[in-house]
Amino acid sequence: MKKRCLACQLNAGEVVAPGGVLYSDDHWSVDHALNPGDATFSPLKGHMIVRARRHVKHVYLITAEESVTLGLLLRDVAEAVARAMNPQRVYVCSIGEAIEHLHWHVIPRYQGMPANPADILNGIFRMSPWPCPTAYAVAAAEQIKEFLDQLIAAREQNLRTMQHPAWR
Repeated sequence: MKKRCLACQLNAGEVVAPGGVLYSDDHWSVDHALNPGDATFSPLKGHMIVRARRHVKHVYLITAEESVTLGLLLRDVAEAVARAMNPQRVYVCSIGEAIEHLHWHVIPRYQGMPANPADILNGIFRMSPWPCPTAYAVAAAEQIKEFLDQLIAAREQNLRTMQHPAWR
């Protein structure tokens, strides 16, 4: 019997990432990255995952509604990571080889890490040179969630204002 996809297990609550779910709507879910092979640490503090709620493998298979909300959410998660973690950069990428379920990595680059994104990805997925104990990942997730909640609330308020009849 084939093992169920990790992203689907996370979406179903069968597996819980450090700090739990930071955000979830009909289309997307956000949480801290975890190390599926060793639950005592995460690959990098503040490394967030934005994943599709339904099992879909490729970006070209998402619906128009999913694509509209995705851009706004990726922007908000990247800003929340930047505000909470104060990295030098925040990278956003999608790589679906190990887990064939559409998801994006929102990855902070901190002082002392290589400036080459390929080296960072290699470190995260192969060498784990920046392991983050689970307790630190939980604390980072809580900090990021505070900013993410504020950003999403402000965005939703702005959208309601723009849809107000007086603006038409």
